Amino acid sequence: MNELTQKEMHALRYYEGIPDCLDKGDPFWSDQKAYVTFNSLFFDGIETETARSQENRKLNPAIALERDKALALTASLLSCCQKYEHGAIRCSRVERLIDYQKFRTAGMFTSFISTSRNGYLRSYQDKHDLVLMDIEIAAKAPCCDLIAMMPRNEKSAEGEVLIAPYTEIEVHEGPVPQDLQKIVDGNGRSPAVYCHVKVGSYSHRDGTAAEKISSAQKEAVRNLYHALNMHAVPKEEDIALYLSSKKSFQTDVFSLLQKIQRNL
Repeated sequence: MNELTQKEMHALRYYEGIPDCLDKGDPFWSDQKAYVTFNSLFFDGIETETARSQENRKLNPAIALERDKALALTASLLSCCQKYEHGAIRCSRVERLIDYQKFRTAGMFTSFISTSRNGYLRSYQDKHDLVLMDIEIAAKAPCCDLIAMMPRNEKSAEGEVLIAPYTEIEVHEGPVPQDLQKIVDGNGRSPAVYCHVKVGSYSHRDGTAAEKISSAQKEAVRNLYHALNMHAVPKEEDIALYLSSKKSFQTDVFSLLQKIQRNL
């Protein structure tokens, strides 16, 4: 098992929201729930951001605006997933329906995915429209078992396994098992979908160095996040500029993946 560097360990602990690794003087590194905004950057459209804001999750503009920090975090997390050596893993995840639909359409996980070896809870008050995912991670698929790789075991209770973005998936839906129908979302509704998901290697992606985020895009990020955080409708011009900014970020991430794949 390859040990994580100090930088990789800090990135993993920050992503997990462990308090003692936060920098209260930095808008980027002080966000204990940075994953809310960070993972939304990997999705096309603004449906994911809208769904998260409707669940009263706050979008942090610093995560989207500090491009170099976001890419450095991505690179460290990808490296963590690459270093973890493993056989096949069985785990589970409760996903929101809108994100699940995007995953299934794309044929891959398009963001980092937190899963659990410990099964499902009885309710998920912080999510709407639940999808119960029974996941099988193939041997050597890029992921990171937090218990195995984090020596302090701060997240041992969750039994968490973090799956890398842009990993291929094969999805098979089925009826919700009777014993899982009692699980409810924040609106008291039973799961919308139950499925088995097989996770494989990285999907082939093309990427080149993208342009730096422009001043107009930065203003659009601030405007759009403010609107969604206030449960308002963003302006169309802000949406267009925000989406172009996200596409640029994703292109840079694809470039990181290319470097990783060349080194395999």
